Amino acid sequence: MAKAKKFLKVLGIVLVGLVLLLLFLLSSLVKSYVEKNDQELLGREVLIESIGINYLSMAISIEGFDLKEADGIKSFLKFDRMYLNLEPWKLFSNTIYIEEYKLDGLNVSVEQNGKSFNFDDLLALGESTDTTTAEQEDSSEPWYFGLANFHLSNGKIRYESDINPLVELEGIDVAVPLFIDTAQYVNAFVNLNFATGGVLSLSTKADMWNTFFNLHIEMQELNLKMIEPYFTAYMDLNSVEGTANADLRVSGNWENTDIMNVGGSLGIRKFEIQDPRKERLMALGDLAISIDTIQMSNALYNIDYVRVKELYGIYEMYDDGSDNITRLLKNDTQETTQANDTTTSTDTEAIAEAEIDYSNPFAVLGYYIKDIAKSYTESEYKVGEVSISETAFDYVDYTPRDPFRYHLTDFKFLADSLNSDNEVLKMDFRATLNGTGRFEGYLKSYTANLADLDLYYEIEGVELTPFSPYTSHYVNYPVVLGDMLYISDTKIRDGKIVSSNNINFNQFNFGKKNPGSALYDLPVKLAINLLKDLNGDIHLDVPIEGDLNDPEYKLGKIIWQTVKNILLKAVTAPFKILARTFGMDEDELKSIDFGLMQNSINEHQQGQLKDLSKILEDKKEVNVEFKRVTKKYEEVERYCILKAVSLYLKQDENLTIETISDEDRQALLDFDIKDENFSLYVNSKIPERDWTQPIQKRCIIYIGEEKAIAATDRVGNLRSESIRAYLVNERGLDNERLRFVVLPEDSLITHRSNAIYNVGFWIAE
Repeated sequence: MAKAKKFLKVLGIVLVGLVLLLLFLLSSLVKSYVEKNDQELLGREVLIESIGINYLSMAISIEGFDLKEADGIKSFLKFDRMYLNLEPWKLFSNTIYIEEYKLDGLNVSVEQNGKSFNFDDLLALGESTDTTTAEQEDSSEPWYFGLANFHLSNGKIRYESDINPLVELEGIDVAVPLFIDTAQYVNAFVNLNFATGGVLSLSTKADMWNTFFNLHIEMQELNLKMIEPYFTAYMDLNSVEGTANADLRVSGNWENTDIMNVGGSLGIRKFEIQDPRKERLMALGDLAISIDTIQMSNALYNIDYVRVKELYGIYEMYDDGSDNITRLLKNDTQETTQANDTTTSTDTEAIAEAEIDYSNPFAVLGYYIKDIAKSYTESEYKVGEVSISETAFDYVDYTPRDPFRYHLTDFKFLADSLNSDNEVLKMDFRATLNGTGRFEGYLKSYTANLADLDLYYEIEGVELTPFSPYTSHYVNYPVVLGDMLYISDTKIRDGKIVSSNNINFNQFNFGKKNPGSALYDLPVKLAINLLKDLNGDIHLDVPIEGDLNDPEYKLGKIIWQTVKNILLKAVTAPFKILARTFGMDEDELKSIDFGLMQNSINEHQQGQLKDLSKILEDKKEVNVEFKRVTKKYEEVERYCILKAVSLYLKQDENLTIETISDEDRQALLDFDIKDENFSLYVNSKIPERDWTQPIQKRCIIYIGEEKAIAATDRVGNLRSESIRAYLVNERGLDNERLRFVVLPEDSLITHRSNAIYNVGFWIAE
């Protein structure tokens, strides 16, 4: 018996020793087991520096943990030290309760390729196709979990994707005071420091029973350099700079993501995008947004204000039809845009959803914003203020022979009390144009259909000389003087546009014509001078109407055609304009009508020429042209009758058209050529064979057609010289400003006269 007791005592000592030895070696055994079976357990290599177990406090610590990537070379997840203090006695009540959990020096490297991540294989480890086992597990006694005093410190996350080579979060600090899966509320606190600059703080309270959460987001001086790769994925840029700040409160439901409310403020400062030449493409001094409430589920948007300051942009157009924006777009972006242009809206939506680049958060955000925008008519919105101030914009067009440059400054835009309950939304704007002009107006949009617009603006004091590159390129004349007042009132209803445009040019004048041919051969210099009033100003009324829904309707083309028609009308039919300007009779300006065989101007015609001279005295650059047109045969016929009657009555062989007086000519013209004695007289002068011809033809035979033609030509010259003599000698006009043109014979179609001088105007080049 004594030996047996002694044996049992020794055996007990040995067993206790073995247990103590096993417990002492357990950490090493676990470490060795994990490292030997890591591929079977996780499919990846795991390295552990040491594992420590405190059996009295049931605390476990792991130091130097390193979980490799699938390639076994790079680290996916590692940490310096993990400390876990388990409450062992709660295991007997089916509860895993961690009294303290500390994780120090966590370092995670995340890589994304589209929708795929470098940890997808680890997530797949928890998946199971054995439904029987799952049902058996579900039928067992439930287990509960609790975590207190969780603290992650000195964490670091590295994120890489095809678009963004590297985003680093360092100094990550996460604290969860208490989490119990049976408790209703859980609080968590997160602080993130970005390697590029800036701090992001998150604090949340989650309602675990109702799947609701409240989240407070604070962002301080976040360096926007980190988002540069998301821009350069689509555009060739040199840099993206700026900082962002935010103070947002978000509440929602993580099971029903349509339920989300947002409030707070957002801000961006000193934002700038540079093109590859290191020149500013776009800049923003300050953007401030204050959000009262956004309720996604109710489509309610209540914004206190959106304020933009020191906005700048530049737009350049080039000879090849491109511009400084499209030139920066990468080929795949341009091809996608062109492809979408040829698809239906349904096809475009399907393509867009299928081709979302999930590695670019801005692409994802843009897709969902577009989706939200589709239902804007069903939204409720209130915006206290939208303002843009201290804004500048540069426009440069390199397509003309000389570049056109225009600078807009002091741009201000203000819209207040924008409310979906209002019938009308009004926005006011103004700006300074090229340092001298004033641009001011308003835009009204109707909430029933936001595409229905009223646009009114005034442009005043705009110097016209900067537009010389355009006028020189298109019509070959530079602008040397002038400013403009332009008032436009446009209304759009159901896609139909009605626009009135009143344009006043003050002292507008073209310079000397450029050498070479113009793109459009228009007599613009003559038109401009004819359109001027007595003060040297031009007043144009340009109405525009059309259907914007018609794909064939091009607004720019219609505007240009309207202006072109006005210019051509001023040149081809200027008399209405001149008559209105000078208070004259339009018909009296059009032509100088001469009576049969009239060889000098009469009193009435002097009055007509006097009015023309007044116009020329006012319009120093405009010259006059008289286009002579006659009924040649009737003039010859009339001359022969006149000469034959003269010979019959006075028997004066020396009577000529140059020497006959108006009184004598009229008396001769009034003579009845059907008189029998006159007929016998003419017959006595011509061959008998022609006696049966009409008296008119017999007169031609008697006088001779060639002699008559020569005489009528002299009549035309006398008429021209009488006009010239009056304008030069009586009215003091320079002879160089007069031009006479003879139109084709018998091109006159009128019963009023056999000779007319049509009036036209011209400009000396």
